[in-house]
Amino acid sequence: MRLVLTISFAVVSLLTLPGRVSAQLDPPSTGGVVALDHELRMLGHYRRVLMIGAHPDDEDTELLTVLVRGMGAEAAYLSLNRGEGGQNFIGPELGEALGLIRTEELLAARRLDGARQYFTRAYDFGYSKTMDETWEQWPQDTILKDVVRVVRRFRPQIIVSVFSGLPRDGHGQHQAAGWVAREAFAAAGDSSRFTELAREEGIRAWTPLKLYRSTRFDTTATTLTLDGGVLDRAVGKSYHQIAMAGRSLHRSQNMGRLQRIGPSEVRLALEEDRTAEGRDGLFAGIDTVLAAMPWRDAPGADGPAARRRFAARADSARTALGAGAYRRVIALLDRGKRDLLPQSDDSRAQMMFSTAEQADQRRHTERALGIAAGLLADALSEDDRLVAGQPDSVELLLWNAGPDTLTVAGGVVPSAEWHVQADSNSEVSLPPGAVHRSTVSLAPDSAAAPTTPYFLRRPRRGGLYDWSGVAASELGEPFGASAPIARFGRLGTGGETAREVSYRINDQALGELRRPVTVVPRIDVKLDPATYIWSLLTPGSHRFTVTLTHRGRDTTAGTVALVLPRGWPAVRPQPFRLGREDGRETFAFDVRAPRASGRGSATIRAVAVDSAGRRYESGVFTVDYPHIRSRSYVVPAAAEVHLAPVALP
Repeated sequence: MRLVLTISFAVVSLLTLPGRVSAQLDPPSTGGVVALDHELRMLGHYRRVLMIGAHPDDEDTELLTVLVRGMGAEAAYLSLNRGEGGQNFIGPELGEALGLIRTEELLAARRLDGARQYFTRAYDFGYSKTMDETWEQWPQDTILKDVVRVVRRFRPQIIVSVFSGLPRDGHGQHQAAGWVAREAFAAAGDSSRFTELAREEGIRAWTPLKLYRSTRFDTTATTLTLDGGVLDRAVGKSYHQIAMAGRSLHRSQNMGRLQRIGPSEVRLALEEDRTAEGRDGLFAGIDTVLAAMPWRDAPGADGPAARRRFAARADSARTALGAGAYRRVIALLDRGKRDLLPQSDDSRAQMMFSTAEQADQRRHTERALGIAAGLLADALSEDDRLVAGQPDSVELLLWNAGPDTLTVAGGVVPSAEWHVQADSNSEVSLPPGAVHRSTVSLAPDSAAAPTTPYFLRRPRRGGLYDWSGVAASELGEPFGASAPIARFGRLGTGGETAREVSYRINDQALGELRRPVTVVPRIDVKLDPATYIWSLLTPGSHRFTVTLTHRGRDTTAGTVALVLPRGWPAVRPQPFRLGREDGRETFAFDVRAPRASGRGSATIRAVAVDSAGRRYESGVFTVDYPHIRSRSYVVPAAAEVHLAPVALP
């Protein structure tokens, strides 16, 4: 009998699917057996572990791989900072730009080991000798609050601290990470601490059960070893090899590693145990069956029985995958999906009777169904840089690569930042091998700000990023949910796949390349040089140049000027007229300091004002390397001028 599956087609929305939306903007793929095997491993049990370290290179990638790939655990790494204070071995970026690279390198590693990634608002200010020096830059209670937020949101049973919190950790930031991990283990379950997290963000207290410490640098303290030399049969490599491949993605830090075959061990020390029964294994003393998972059932529902049925079906689905019985996998997950849902069609009930753990089980089930069905999707934009309010055409493609007919329905979900126009009621039947194409109009909101990571929207406050005004759902995440996403899901019992809308080109040497779709200012403004040493011994003017790049598709005219410090001689504004997309013009300004100027520093800013009175005062920069997803960020068009009586060559 021919099986007919129904899929809902479409949507360009802003929902972020952590770690599963087109890694590095690659061409469409279901992920095949490896991806399906991963999703099925995560089903039917309850294991959650959070690792805490200071920097992007502190994580134990082998432990994360063993947890996710070996144990089917939900695992995450929380790095206090993004590594902005280090060196860059692959390019010129430093500071915030280097932090973007290292954040993306962590995400690239997480795509291999399957764990999630979180951060606090701490900025890596450089080396410190002691923990006290670190707290001078990072307010202790602020960092602890950020860590407690992640613990309460992720809700791990186990916390693993990379560091001890003692002077033997060396770097003061390492000591701080060890201290805050231990303190968060105690504070996260205390509802009297950080009460604003519940009041303002809806995050309730959560009590982890066990605290471990990595003994990579203190092997004599080891109380538990885990085997990293096990072969992952779906991938064809050991957990250690997978981990070293992820470690080697820290290219900006010169972290390449050999992928040695054979035995390998992960070493841990049990520091605290609220179960009193946990010395014999990582999850010893912790009930990991699905029935123990925090769960909300609809009134009158037999929740425990439903969870037992789901766990049994997940086991059967894993067995069916081993036999290559994809239809059997789909049938089992179709039935299992209903075990995860409250017995109500009311969407409010779906939200009310749901926990983070339930949501994870549903997400893995949805992804597994989409992979097993053989549905591939793509979303191609005609442009990668859009001005606020500027429409763009996006081609949506669905390919039924599976053996059964798929019925596809259309639906568009608008968002506050991206507006979509399309026929939301269309249906199409996709026989095996068929491709369906449709086109939607995508436009950033007319008031949309240029794309920049949420933690860079405001100037830093000393050693902390300014998170004020950021949505609660974004706090601690690697990046905000700003990219337009094409999402496709089955009607009825579910199954989904997702693609970030991207711009595709064919490079004659490299083949297919993709870029993310971003919002850019109509006029990009850059001031050069960004830093200038102004000799008070040399009279006369000093030249600064302003480069305007036009991103609009029409004509924009106005004036460009420098905003000088108070008391400096004014410089005449210059007119501009830019009439094509990506058109560029450079303007030179000769600046003089007041005659009575003394030693000190000053800021010069550039501003373009168009005929409608709109001001443009920033430029977009992009970090782009082959091993990571490119990221754009906005930098004010400003120059820091340092005046001193120095002789320059």
